[in-house]
Amino acid sequence: DDVLSLGLAMAYFGDTARTAIPGLEQSERTFEINYRAPINGWLTLSPDVQFVVDPYGNPDLANDVILYVRSEVTL
Repeated sequence: DDVLSLGLAMAYFGDTARTAIPGLEQSERTFEINYRAPINGWLTLSPDVQFVVDPYGNPDLANDVILYVRSEVTL
């Protein structure tokens, strides 16, 4: 019942935004890996890692790594 998932999200900034904000990149990209593991009949844990390239379209910002764990409890 375990599930491994991979994802890619891209946010594109239009010409108007890039004209108004000099130096704005064309896009922000997020790569994600998630694992869903049922622990027992009532608890499931899903650790998740996201890697964000050019956050907010700003090349001056460092790339981000986001780590979290989601829990599902069935009562």
